[in-house]
Amino acid sequence: MVTDVLQLQASERDLWPNDVLNTEWPESLQGWVTQEQVVEWAKTKGVTTESLTWKGIKKSWLQWCYPVSLTDSQAMISQEIQSSLPGYLILNSLQVDERTIPCIEEQAKGVRVVNVSTPGHEGIEVQLSIETSSGTYDAAAQYDAQFSAKALKLNAKAAMNTPLNKLDLSHVRVPWRGDKLITESELEKYQLVKQLSKGYLLSHRDVIPIPLVAQGEWVKVTLSHGAIQISTQGVAMSSGNHGEEISVKVQDSPRTSKATVVAKGVVNVSV
Repeated sequence: MVTDVLQLQASERDLWPNDVLNTEWPESLQGWVTQEQVVEWAKTKGVTTESLTWKGIKKSWLQWCYPVSLTDSQAMISQEIQSSLPGYLILNSLQVDERTIPCIEEQAKGVRVVNVSTPGHEGIEVQLSIETSSGTYDAAAQYDAQFSAKALKLNAKAAMNTPLNKLDLSHVRVPWRGDKLITESELEKYQLVKQLSKGYLLSHRDVIPIPLVAQGEWVKVTLSHGAIQISTQGVAMSSGNHGEEISVKVQDSPRTSKATVVAKGVVNVSV
């Protein structure tokens, strides 16, 4: 049972008693239903529907409106969905969730896709712009979908902290379960956060960014004091990425200093 409020034109609300306006709708009236079904249900409440202007009924509540037909736009919507999801293939025939079909106050003349997103790995949300004689309406519809995705698979066991571009990898296509998978363009940016076994599919939960400065490596050290800046060398005592503070032992200095990572192999010490 779903509780919601009946939505009618202001001139029609007086035809319905308060107990009907705030009723519990049975499952049989959820989704798109026919006028005849509503008439039969209304009779059980002692309500007449003869003077109502029939347009359409939506969801688990009644809304007198024009349901937007997406049939003519199906090919365009499918194409937009596919182009908005590079690297993914839709495995099933796209089916709109009827509960999300837009319902507007006048007949639609055209439908345009504004944006496509995947709130879950088994669904697609399509933002629509619906053209009518008097203007445009913004709306959204949900499509049921199953995806396959391009993935990178380990061909051999890999150790923690190994840069991804040093791994033995192969391309495979797998059913997508919602993980954010690593793409080939990202191999230069990340290293493994843990040891992984042969056959593993790489995702973002398995990696961390490769530090611009690694512990134990020689780095360029810039020493800044106002407008004065000099450069020397030093050894990084810890790892870090851009903007992070690390410890560095400046060449010929007996102590370590705090430095900020500014670029690959470059840190800055303010004095």
